Amino acid sequence: MAKKLTSSTKELMIALGILLAITWTAHSDKIPDFDLIVAQDGLGDFTTITNAIFAAPNFSLTQYHIKIRAGTYKENIVIGREKQNLTLIGDGMDSTIITWRKGCKLDISYSNSR
Repeated sequence: MAKKLTSSTKELMIALGILLAITWTAHSDKIPDFDLIVAQDGLGDFTTITNAIFAAPNFSLTQYHIKIRAGTYKENIVIGREKQNLTLIGDGMDSTIITWRKGCKLDISYSNSR
């Protein structure tokens, strides 16, 4: 004979299910190690974003992550179609800034587009 679940037991089971789902999602959204790092101070693999993009593999079948450290980068960035599965990740909207031409600005921030 099956026992009937009480209201508090059902609520506890639902809460545990939600907690498990949140924990699983947070774990799966972790960003892997970066393949390249851009840093203006020379402590990364490159000092310019353009050179890092150029060094990324063409037609990659897996995600390729480029970390862009804080700074203002004065570059006109072009990412060709051959640079597939390329992700640029900055240190934040107020920290990693790309500018080109007078008055144009692009803020780099992480976006989960999976």
